[in-house]
Amino acid sequence: PPPIQTPALRERWVAMLGAALVAAFGLVAWVQWRQFDQIRDSMRDVDEHALWSLFRIEAGLLTLDEALQAEIDHRPSPVLPPTAREQLQDFASQIQDIEPKRLGSAFAMPFGYLDTWRMLQAFVEQARPVLAGPSPRDADLRALRARLDRLRGPAESLSAMAARISAEQSLRRSEAVRQRIHMGIGLTAFLSLMTLAFAVILVHQWRASIRRGRDLEELAASLRVAHATADRANQAKSDFLANMSHELRTPFNGLLGMLSLLEDSHLDAEQSGYLGTARDSAEHLLSILNDILDLSRLESGHLDLHRAPVHLGHLIDEVETMMGAS
Repeated sequence: PPPIQTPALRERWVAMLGAALVAAFGLVAWVQWRQFDQIRDSMRDVDEHALWSLFRIEAGLLTLDEALQAEIDHRPSPVLPPTAREQLQDFASQIQDIEPKRLGSAFAMPFGYLDTWRMLQAFVEQARPVLAGPSPRDADLRALRARLDRLRGPAESLSAMAARISAEQSLRRSEAVRQRIHMGIGLTAFLSLMTLAFAVILVHQWRASIRRGRDLEELAASLRVAHATADRANQAKSDFLANMSHELRTPFNGLLGMLSLLEDSHLDAEQSGYLGTARDSAEHLLSILNDILDLSRLESGHLDLHRAPVHLGHLIDEVETMMGAS
């Protein structure tokens, strides 16, 4: 047979399961908060501005090359157009944005990056005096374009590096999100199981409470029936005792009357003693019957007390006479 579980034990199990469910909800909330925090940190791992600066190097180099070619092919005046100087200044600012000291705090720099940055910086240093003059020579401009052509490969490598870092970061983010989703699914399944178990126990408790209430009602009904039966039996006993006391009282009264008549006849001393003993015994037995009747009256709640004096010496003599005669 299954083990008997008391209500206190069942309530303890329900309380423990409820506490575990609350703790699970708290754990899920903490994990969700940590997931959000980790995803936010992963988004901060790489500076988007740094990656964009790497991508801009190749575009700035092409723009500067086009400006130099336009200066060689279409020179409207001996003075260099401001657009070319502005392009050089913009390209110089782009190079400053990808300085190793700045990008080193954002992500790990690949091998050869420092040499590429130095080459770009050296080109800017050489191009500034050429483009700052009032009338740069075509040969100097072509030499700058030739150096720019040699920088195309390193600039493309910077763009490729930025693309690779961006792709790796996207993969890390995707992997982090995937892991968080899997963890969220697992926690949701765990919470679902805990909630289902809690609901099953609650339903079991509810059904057990209904059964206990039904059992208590049946027990109360049976107790009411037993109480009514006991009351009827007690009343029958009281009625029987009252009837028997009345029935026995009548012949005893007749016996006492005959003894009184016999006492008035001519009897010697010994016969008078025997007669007195018989009368005392009969009166004592009659008092016992009266006590039985009083007991039935006491059970019914109708007993009346009658105070009367008692001669103790006479009572002791009667007891001695009765016991002595036996």
